[in-house]
Amino acid sequence: MCLKNKEGKKYPTINLVSISYSLLEIIQDFLKEKDISSYLGKETEINSRYTRDLVKYRLQINGRKNTLAFFDKIGSRNQRNLKKYSEFMGMKGIEPLTTRASVVRSPTELHPRVKAQ
Repeated sequence: MCLKNKEGKKYPTINLVSISYSLLEIIQDFLKEKDISSYLGKETEINSRYTRDLVKYRLQINGRKNTLAFFDKIGSRNQRNLKKYSEFMGMKGIEPLTTRASVVRSPTELHPRVKAQ
C-alpha cells in the first residue's frame, strides 16, 4: 500500500507488479468478483545490462473506496501495509476494519484457466 500526495491530500493505492500478465489477470478477475475495481497496465523498463527491455505488468487498486473494500474483504498480514492502512484510516478518523487476511483460496478456485497439478 502506498499513500500518494495528491493535491495536498493522501491518496491510497495498492500495487501488484509481476512479469506474468496472466497471473495479474486472474487476480483482477477475483477482485471484480469482490466488487473492487482495478487497473492493469504494462510497463517497459529500458536496461542496458540486458539484451532486451524488461516488460512488467502492474495491477493497481486506487482510491479510498477500493482500498477500504480490499482491506475489508481480503485484508493483509504485511506489517508495513497494515501500518500504512492504519495511518490512512487515522487521518480519516475511522477505525481500521481488519488486520488479517480473510481470503485464502487455491489457484484453481481463483480462476478456471489454472489447471490443478
